[in-house]
Amino acid sequence: LLRQPGHFQRSILLAPVGAFLGERKFVRAMARKPARWLIHTLLGRSPRLFQRKFTRRHWPDSTWRKIAEGYRRSRAFRDYFDFVRADNALDLFEWIDDRIDLVWGAADGVLGAAQAAAWDGILPRANLTITLQPDWGHYPYLDDPPAFARWIEAFDRGFPAHTKAGRLHLATLAGLPVPRHIAVHSTAEVAAALENLPPAQSFAVRSSGATEDHIDHSHAGRNRSFLNVTPAEVADRVRHLIDVDHLEHAIIQEYVEPRVSGVAFARGISLEVEYVPGHLERLVSGTVEPGRAILTKMPDPWSRPPDLIAGEPTFDCNALAAFLHRCLHAFHYQHSDIEWAWDGASFHLLQIRPVTAYPWRRCLTSANLDEILPARTSRLMEHAQRRASASISRLYALWDPRVLVDNEPFTVVDDTDNASYINVDLFLSRFHDWGLPSRLLSDEIGGAVPNLPLNPIRLFRSLPMLLKMRHVVRARLNDAAPRLAAFSAELDNLLAQPPGERRDNSIAAWFTRYYLFIVRQNMIINACLSTAAGSFLGHARTVYGEQRHAESPHRLKFESDPATPRRLAPPPPL
Repeated sequence: LLRQPGHFQRSILLAPVGAFLGERKFVRAMARKPARWLIHTLLGRSPRLFQRKFTRRHWPDSTWRKIAEGYRRSRAFRDYFDFVRADNALDLFEWIDDRIDLVWGAADGVLGAAQAAAWDGILPRANLTITLQPDWGHYPYLDDPPAFARWIEAFDRGFPAHTKAGRLHLATLAGLPVPRHIAVHSTAEVAAALENLPPAQSFAVRSSGATEDHIDHSHAGRNRSFLNVTPAEVADRVRHLIDVDHLEHAIIQEYVEPRVSGVAFARGISLEVEYVPGHLERLVSGTVEPGRAILTKMPDPWSRPPDLIAGEPTFDCNALAAFLHRCLHAFHYQHSDIEWAWDGASFHLLQIRPVTAYPWRRCLTSANLDEILPARTSRLMEHAQRRASASISRLYALWDPRVLVDNEPFTVVDDTDNASYINVDLFLSRFHDWGLPSRLLSDEIGGAVPNLPLNPIRLFRSLPMLLKMRHVVRARLNDAAPRLAAFSAELDNLLAQPPGERRDNSIAAWFTRYYLFIVRQNMIINACLSTAAGSFLGHARTVYGEQRHAESPHRLKFESDPATPRRLAPPPPL
């Protein structure tokens, strides 16, 4: 899917592995070879021990013997956990745009169907549909082989994931507090939908179409949402969305009467919130000045205490932050635009969509990029940099899985000049968690960063993790030469193919994966040097001591921290 987009007509993922690898106890246990040997032995001799995980049905003895024989013959089982790791299992998946049908059994005890929501964030650009089978377990081709074959051959598709209705359905599966709702295709389905919803005096009727809420174009506000709609008015509101606005679905949702409602731009290290008393229409219309808050694990100048709302009780900011982080976790920490409501007792998720841009304050720098890239980067280089950005930073999960929770990209495209810059928030968050002062970062790369003081207690707690880093990066150095040889051989094969668009696309895909490997390898080498007392011998000259800025019109000429506004500049040449 990554090397030759469009090669497959259809791809089916059956309860796929890859989400939350840094959190699952089984994966952490299988990182140890004695545990792999034990589990492999048990599966090869007594797979019935895992029956509650595999299925709710009764399998004959012959089936269990086949399973045991299969595991005994599997030579890949023990090596599998060496290369399917949290730091690399999902590399570049966010750029897959093929048709993918994900199917999940509700009786799967190995990978619960609640993980389905994570794949909306893992495959945000794929033509992704999701099917939930209530009577399937982990091995549906053993539970009911004829039915499984019929489903494969019928080419039936489930519900589209990347829509408002799809994400609300996935959020419900993940256990998030979503008001009861049903998506309908036409007004003829309204009566049945209302019968299946709990009796209520009013509903919300929301749009749900393929043209909105996409990771590359949200088009927020393009279609109307109708709030506080009486049951008699629901059909007319649905007719407006489907017949007039030409949307694929309309959502009929139980209406929550909010005391406070708001919108949050949410990421792992920072939650930027705007809120108003009552429902969100007052915020969207601009009739009320919203209250604002920035809830973050980082110190000043990131944080901002919540504004008071006249006449309304102040909600619990810690409870709001916990609720928003739950929403992020369910969708695999994808940076999200979340609409929420508080009814005086609990928080409710009204809508969630991926963030298409980064309007919040960030710390950016041109350091390092100015030094390693040519003065005028090619389109191919910028293409690779942007595509590899989210995957590069996962390298730190080799020793610190908290980087997956932050989900900060290595570089960010700045809107002022459409060029990539180092996202210093990625490193500042790690320094904060490790208790290290930010001065070490600015000494290394130059420029300015917000102040993070030394935290001796946090640093002491991080010592085992830092020692693990020192061990891991030295072991990874041995992988460089064979992987370079493999990339070289793959490129030779691509160049031997007949010229054409297919070969060009394959070479661009190769270069993106190669660039990802090179940047990660540089980070490994730098970690080896920084843990070998190399800084005592002095620092190499950085771009800040040279006159290269004049030669790099596509790079930012200033440092930007959370307290510094962006400076407008004309579009630079590429």
